[in-house]
Amino acid sequence: MSNEYSVYCRDGTYYIRDLKGNRWTVQARYGTRELSDGSPIDPYEEILLKDDRSIVRVIPKAGGAPTYGRFSNYKNASSGKITKRRIRAVNHGLMNFVLLQGSWAWLVPYEGKKQPQMHDLMHGFVGKRIHTKKMKAATLEEVGEELSATQYARKGGVLTFNKGHSAIRYDWCHLVGHGLLGKDIAGNIVAATTYQNSEQLILESVLHDYRMEKMMLKVEAKLAYGWKHLAESIWFRVMLNGDTIYSRTMDARRATKPDFNEYTEVSTDMRRQLNRGLKKHYSGDDMTMETFEAISNKLGIVDPSSSTGLWKSLMETIRGEDELAADLED
Repeated sequence: MSNEYSVYCRDGTYYIRDLKGNRWTVQARYGTRELSDGSPIDPYEEILLKDDRSIVRVIPKAGGAPTYGRFSNYKNASSGKITKRRIRAVNHGLMNFVLLQGSWAWLVPYEGKKQPQMHDLMHGFVGKRIHTKKMKAATLEEVGEELSATQYARKGGVLTFNKGHSAIRYDWCHLVGHGLLGKDIAGNIVAATTYQNSEQLILESVLHDYRMEKMMLKVEAKLAYGWKHLAESIWFRVMLNGDTIYSRTMDARRATKPDFNEYTEVSTDMRRQLNRGLKKHYSGDDMTMETFEAISNKLGIVDPSSSTGLWKSLMETIRGEDELAADLED
Protein backbone atom coordinates (compact mmCIF):
# COMPACT_ATOMS: atom_id res chain seq x y z
CA MET A 1 0.00 0.00 0.00
CA SER A 2 1.44 3.36 -1.03
CA ASN A 3 1.55 6.04 1.62
CA GLU A 4 0.32 9.62 1.43
CA TYR A 5 1.40 12.50 3.63
CA SER A 6 -0.63 15.57 4.51
CA VAL A 7 0.87 18.73 5.99
CA TYR A 8 -1.30 21.37 7.64
CA CYS A 9 -0.98 24.26 10.09
CA ARG A 10 -3.32 24.55 13.08
CA ASP A 11 -2.99 27.37 15.63
CA GLY A 12 0.44 28.32 14.29
CA THR A 13 1.95 24.81 14.48
CA TYR A 14 2.63 22.49 11.54
CA TYR A 15 1.57 18.85 11.65
CA ILE A 16 2.09 15.88 9.34
CA ARG A 17 -0.12 12.81 9.06
CA ASP A 18 0.02 9.72 6.87
CA LEU A 19 -2.36 6.89 5.97
CA LYS A 20 -0.93 4.44 8.50
CA GLY A 21 -1.94 6.43 11.57
CA ASN A 22 1.46 8.09 12.14
CA ARG A 23 1.62 11.77 12.97
CA TRP A 24 4.33 14.31 13.63
CA THR A 25 4.44 17.75 15.25
CA VAL A 26 6.82 20.42 13.93
CA GLN A 27 8.33 22.59 16.66
CA ALA A 28 10.14 25.73 15.50
CA ARG A 29 11.95 27.79 18.15
CA TYR A 30 14.70 30.38 18.14
CA GLY A 31 17.63 30.31 20.59
CA THR A 32 18.63 33.47 22.41
CA ARG A 33 21.81 32.57 24.29
CA GLU A 34 24.33 29.84 24.94
CA LEU A 35 23.83 27.66 28.03
CA SER A 36 27.39 28.39 29.14
CA ASP A 37 26.66 32.02 30.09
CA GLY A 38 25.31 30.84 33.45
CA SER A 39 21.88 32.46 33.16
CA PRO A 40 18.65 30.61 34.12
CA ILE A 41 17.14 28.36 31.47
CA ASP A 42 13.85 29.50 30.03
CA PRO A 43 11.78 26.42 28.98
CA TYR A 44 10.38 28.39 26.06
CA GLU A 45 13.84 29.00 24.60
CA GLU A 46 16.10 26.61 22.72
CA ILE A 47 19.86 26.31 22.56
CA LEU A 48 21.23 28.61 19.88
CA LEU A 49 22.35 26.71 16.79
CA LYS A 50 25.40 27.55 14.72
CA ASP A 51 25.07 30.74 12.64
CA ASP A 52 21.97 31.80 14.64
CA ARG A 53 19.64 29.48 12.73
CA SER A 54 16.20 28.52 14.01
CA ILE A 55 15.72 25.12 15.59
CA VAL A 56 13.09 23.01 13.85
CA ARG A 57 12.24 19.66 15.36
CA VAL A 58 9.83 17.15 13.83
CA ILE A 59 8.57 15.03 16.70
CA PRO A 60 6.66 11.76 16.21
CA LYS A 61 3.50 11.45 18.29
CA ALA A 62 2.24 8.13 19.59
CA GLY A 63 -1.40 7.26 19.08
CA GLY A 64 -3.72 4.32 18.57
CA ALA A 65 -6.87 2.95 20.13
CA PRO A 66 -7.72 -0.65 21.11
CA THR A 67 -9.69 -2.85 18.71
CA TYR A 68 -10.21 -5.71 21.22
CA GLY A 69 -9.08 -8.42 18.78
CA ARG A 70 -12.25 -8.11 16.70
CA PHE A 71 -10.59 -8.24 13.28
CA SER A 72 -9.38 -11.58 11.96
CA ASN A 73 -6.23 -11.65 9.87
CA TYR A 74 -6.48 -14.18 7.03
CA LYS A 75 -2.68 -14.26 6.85
CA ASN A 76 -2.58 -16.05 10.20
CA ALA A 77 -5.70 -18.21 9.71
CA SER A 78 -5.77 -21.82 8.60
CA SER A 79 -7.34 -22.71 5.26
CA GLY A 80 -10.17 -24.47 7.14
CA LYS A 81 -11.05 -21.34 9.12
CA ILE A 82 -10.97 -19.19 5.97
CA THR A 83 -13.33 -21.59 4.17
CA LYS A 84 -15.68 -21.66 7.17
CA ARG A 85 -15.84 -17.87 7.29
CA ARG A 86 -16.62 -17.62 3.58
CA ILE A 87 -19.35 -20.27 3.78
CA ARG A 88 -20.87 -18.48 6.76
CA ALA A 89 -20.83 -15.18 4.84
CA VAL A 90 -22.71 -16.79 1.92
CA ASN A 91 -25.26 -18.38 4.25
CA HIS A 92 -25.88 -15.11 6.04
CA GLY A 93 -26.25 -13.35 2.69
CA LEU A 94 -28.95 -15.83 1.63
CA MET A 95 -30.65 -15.42 5.00
CA ASN A 96 -30.67 -11.65 4.50
CA PHE A 97 -32.45 -12.05 1.16
CA VAL A 98 -35.00 -14.72 2.14
CA LEU A 99 -35.99 -13.15 5.46
CA LEU A 100 -35.70 -9.52 4.35
CA GLN A 101 -32.93 -9.01 6.88
CA GLY A 102 -29.79 -6.96 6.47
CA SER A 103 -29.42 -4.40 3.68
CA TRP A 104 -32.48 -5.82 1.90
CA ALA A 105 -34.59 -4.40 4.72
CA TRP A 106 -34.66 -1.01 2.98
CA LEU A 107 -37.59 -2.46 1.00
CA VAL A 108 -39.82 -2.11 4.07
CA PRO A 109 -40.95 1.04 5.90
CA TYR A 110 -39.02 2.24 8.92
CA GLU A 111 -40.21 3.70 12.20
CA GLY A 112 -38.17 6.87 12.50
CA LYS A 113 -34.71 8.08 13.39
CA LYS A 114 -32.59 8.35 16.49
CA GLN A 115 -30.08 11.19 16.39
CA PRO A 116 -28.05 12.43 19.37
CA GLN A 117 -26.78 16.01 19.40
CA MET A 118 -23.78 16.83 17.26
CA HIS A 119 -20.74 15.86 19.31
CA ASP A 120 -17.42 17.69 19.78
CA LEU A 121 -14.46 15.34 19.43
CA MET A 122 -12.09 16.07 22.30
CA HIS A 123 -9.95 14.56 25.01
CA GLY A 124 -11.67 13.78 28.28
CA PHE A 125 -12.31 11.26 31.02
CA VAL A 126 -14.04 8.06 29.89
CA GLY A 127 -16.12 6.76 32.77
CA LYS A 128 -17.46 3.32 33.57
CA ARG A 129 -20.02 1.95 31.11
CA ILE A 130 -23.61 1.84 32.37
CA HIS A 131 -25.34 1.44 28.99
CA THR A 132 -26.61 -2.09 29.74
CA LYS A 133 -28.43 -0.84 32.83
CA LYS A 134 -29.88 2.08 30.89
CA MET A 135 -31.15 -0.12 28.04
CA LYS A 136 -32.71 -2.66 30.40
CA ALA A 137 -34.76 0.22 31.77
CA ALA A 138 -35.58 1.36 28.22
CA THR A 139 -36.77 -2.10 27.10
CA LEU A 140 -38.78 -2.51 30.30
CA GLU A 141 -40.58 0.72 29.50
CA GLU A 142 -41.21 -0.28 25.86
CA VAL A 143 -42.12 -3.98 26.05
CA GLY A 144 -42.50 -4.69 29.77
CA GLU A 145 -39.30 -6.76 30.07
CA GLU A 146 -35.64 -6.15 30.82
CA LEU A 147 -33.94 -7.51 27.69
CA SER A 148 -30.45 -7.85 26.31
CA ALA A 149 -29.80 -6.44 22.84
CA THR A 150 -30.11 -9.90 21.26
CA GLN A 151 -33.35 -10.70 23.10
CA TYR A 152 -34.78 -7.33 22.15
CA ALA A 153 -33.82 -7.65 18.47
CA ARG A 154 -35.38 -11.13 18.14
CA LYS A 155 -38.57 -10.33 19.98
CA GLY A 156 -40.12 -8.56 17.01
CA GLY A 157 -43.71 -8.90 15.97
CA VAL A 158 -45.78 -11.32 13.89
CA LEU A 159 -43.95 -10.39 10.66
CA THR A 160 -40.31 -11.22 9.94
CA PHE A 161 -39.20 -7.93 8.48
CA ASN A 162 -39.23 -6.01 11.76
CA LYS A 163 -37.24 -8.60 13.72
CA GLY A 164 -33.51 -8.86 14.10
CA HIS A 165 -31.42 -11.75 12.80
CA SER A 166 -32.41 -15.10 14.26
CA ALA A 167 -28.87 -16.50 14.43
CA ILE A 168 -26.60 -13.50 15.05
CA ARG A 169 -25.71 -11.80 18.29
CA TYR A 170 -26.73 -8.19 18.85
CA ASP A 171 -25.00 -5.51 20.94
CA TRP A 172 -26.18 -2.29 22.50
CA CYS A 173 -24.25 0.07 20.24
CA HIS A 174 -23.43 3.69 20.99
CA LEU A 175 -24.08 6.03 18.08
CA VAL A 176 -21.42 8.37 19.45
CA GLY A 177 -18.87 5.90 20.83
CA HIS A 178 -18.30 5.59 24.57
CA GLY A 179 -14.55 5.97 24.02
CA LEU A 180 -15.25 9.27 22.23
CA LEU A 181 -17.20 10.50 25.29
CA GLY A 182 -20.59 9.45 23.95
CA LYS A 183 -23.32 9.37 26.61
CA ASP A 184 -24.74 6.19 28.15
CA ILE A 185 -28.35 7.15 27.50
CA ALA A 186 -31.10 5.52 25.42
CA GLY A 187 -31.04 8.43 22.99
CA ASN A 188 -27.48 7.50 22.02
CA ILE A 189 -27.83 3.69 21.94
CA VAL A 190 -29.40 1.22 19.48
CA ALA A 191 -29.48 -2.55 19.04
CA ALA A 192 -27.32 -3.62 16.09
CA THR A 193 -25.42 -6.76 15.22
CA THR A 194 -22.02 -7.41 16.74
CA TYR A 195 -20.57 -7.23 13.22
CA GLN A 196 -21.94 -3.73 12.66
CA ASN A 197 -20.56 -2.74 16.04
CA SER A 198 -17.15 -3.99 14.92
CA GLU A 199 -17.41 -2.04 11.67
CA GLN A 200 -18.14 1.15 13.59
CA LEU A 201 -15.23 0.38 15.93
CA ILE A 202 -12.91 0.81 12.92
CA LEU A 203 -14.14 4.39 12.48
CA GLU A 204 -13.95 5.16 16.20
CA SER A 205 -10.41 3.79 16.54
CA VAL A 206 -9.26 6.09 13.72
CA LEU A 207 -11.08 9.11 15.18
CA HIS A 208 -9.42 8.49 18.53
CA ASP A 209 -6.21 9.99 17.09
CA TYR A 210 -8.01 13.08 15.74
CA ARG A 211 -9.61 14.28 18.99
CA MET A 212 -7.40 17.39 19.11
CA GLU A 213 -8.33 18.60 15.61
CA LYS A 214 -11.58 20.42 16.54
CA MET A 215 -13.78 18.06 14.54
CA MET A 216 -17.42 17.24 15.22
CA LEU A 217 -19.28 13.95 14.94
CA LYS A 218 -22.85 13.60 13.68
CA VAL A 219 -24.48 10.17 13.81
CA GLU A 220 -28.05 9.08 13.18
CA ALA A 221 -29.81 5.71 13.02
CA LYS A 222 -32.83 4.62 11.00
CA LEU A 223 -35.03 2.48 13.27
CA ALA A 224 -36.87 -0.75 12.42
CA TYR A 225 -40.61 -0.45 11.91
CA GLY A 226 -42.49 -0.65 15.20
CA TRP A 227 -39.43 -0.36 17.49
CA LYS A 228 -37.75 2.43 19.44
CA HIS A 229 -34.21 1.06 19.64
CA LEU A 230 -33.68 -1.55 16.87
CA ALA A 231 -31.56 -0.01 14.12
CA GLU A 232 -31.80 -0.65 10.38
CA SER A 233 -28.84 1.51 9.34
CA ILE A 234 -26.43 4.03 10.87
CA TRP A 235 -25.17 7.17 9.12
CA PHE A 236 -21.79 8.32 10.46
CA ARG A 237 -20.41 11.77 9.56
CA VAL A 238 -17.30 13.71 10.62
CA MET A 239 -17.42 17.49 10.22
CA LEU A 240 -14.86 20.28 10.35
CA ASN A 241 -15.90 23.93 10.34
CA GLY A 242 -19.36 22.89 9.15
CA ASP A 243 -17.98 20.87 6.24
CA THR A 244 -18.54 17.09 6.04
CA ILE A 245 -15.08 15.61 5.50
CA TYR A 246 -16.01 11.95 5.99
CA SER A 247 -19.25 9.97 5.69
CA ARG A 248 -20.18 6.29 5.90
CA THR A 249 -23.51 4.47 6.05
CA MET A 250 -23.50 1.09 7.83
CA ASP A 251 -25.99 -1.79 7.79
CA ALA A 252 -27.14 -2.27 11.39
CA ARG A 253 -28.22 -5.83 10.48
CA ARG A 254 -24.83 -6.72 9.05
CA ALA A 255 -24.35 -10.51 8.96
CA THR A 256 -20.66 -10.89 8.09
CA LYS A 257 -17.66 -10.40 10.36
CA PRO A 258 -15.20 -7.65 9.36
CA ASP A 259 -11.74 -9.06 8.76
CA PHE A 260 -8.28 -7.50 8.91
CA ASN A 261 -8.33 -6.61 5.21
CA GLU A 262 -11.52 -4.60 5.66
CA TYR A 263 -10.08 -2.95 8.75
CA THR A 264 -7.04 -1.84 6.74
CA GLU A 265 -9.04 -0.62 3.74
CA VAL A 266 -11.66 1.29 5.73
CA SER A 267 -9.18 2.89 8.16
CA THR A 268 -6.85 3.92 5.33
CA ASP A 269 -9.65 5.51 3.32
CA MET A 270 -10.94 7.32 6.41
CA ARG A 271 -7.51 8.73 7.28
CA ARG A 272 -7.07 9.87 3.67
CA GLN A 273 -10.31 11.85 3.74
CA LEU A 274 -9.74 13.27 7.22
CA ASN A 275 -6.18 14.31 6.37
CA ARG A 276 -7.29 16.03 3.18
CA GLY A 277 -9.98 17.82 5.15
CA LEU A 278 -7.38 19.04 7.65
CA LYS A 279 -5.14 20.31 4.85
CA LYS A 280 -8.10 22.10 3.26
CA HIS A 281 -9.25 23.86 6.43
CA TYR A 282 -5.88 24.45 8.12
CA SER A 283 -3.80 26.07 5.41
CA GLY A 284 -0.03 26.20 5.82
CA ASP A 285 0.90 28.56 3.00
CA ASP A 286 3.49 30.48 5.08
CA MET A 287 5.82 27.50 5.57
CA THR A 288 9.53 28.39 5.62
CA MET A 289 12.27 26.49 3.81
CA GLU A 290 13.75 25.45 7.18
CA THR A 291 10.47 23.75 8.07
CA PHE A 292 10.28 22.16 4.63
CA GLU A 293 13.79 20.73 4.99
CA ALA A 294 13.20 19.55 8.56
CA ILE A 295 10.08 17.62 7.57
CA SER A 296 11.67 15.96 4.54
CA ASN A 297 14.83 15.09 6.50
CA LYS A 298 12.93 13.65 9.47
CA LEU A 299 10.83 11.40 7.27
CA GLY A 300 13.91 10.30 5.34
CA ILE A 301 12.80 11.70 1.99
CA VAL A 302 15.83 12.63 -0.09
CA ASP A 303 14.60 11.90 -3.61
CA PRO A 304 11.13 13.34 -4.32
CA SER A 305 10.33 10.31 -6.48
CA SER A 306 10.60 8.06 -3.42
CA SER A 307 7.53 9.67 -1.85
CA THR A 308 5.39 11.65 -4.23
CA GLY A 309 2.76 11.99 -1.53
CA LEU A 310 4.96 13.98 0.85
CA TRP A 311 6.55 16.25 -1.74
CA LYS A 312 3.27 16.89 -3.53
CA SER A 313 1.62 17.79 -0.22
CA LEU A 314 4.48 20.06 0.80
CA MET A 315 4.57 21.83 -2.56
CA GLU A 316 0.79 22.30 -2.46
CA THR A 317 1.16 23.80 1.01
CA ILE A 318 3.89 26.22 -0.04
CA ARG A 319 2.89 27.15 -3.58
CA GLY A 320 -0.75 26.22 -3.99
CA GLU A 321 -2.38 23.40 -5.95
CA ASP A 322 -2.98 25.39 -9.15
CA GLU A 323 0.65 26.45 -9.51
CA LEU A 324 1.84 22.91 -8.77
CA ALA A 325 -0.53 21.47 -11.35
CA ALA A 326 0.86 23.84 -13.97
CA ASP A 327 4.40 22.67 -13.20
CA LEU A 328 3.39 19.03 -13.43
CA GLU A 329 1.79 19.61 -16.83
CA ASP A 330 4.97 21.22 -18.11
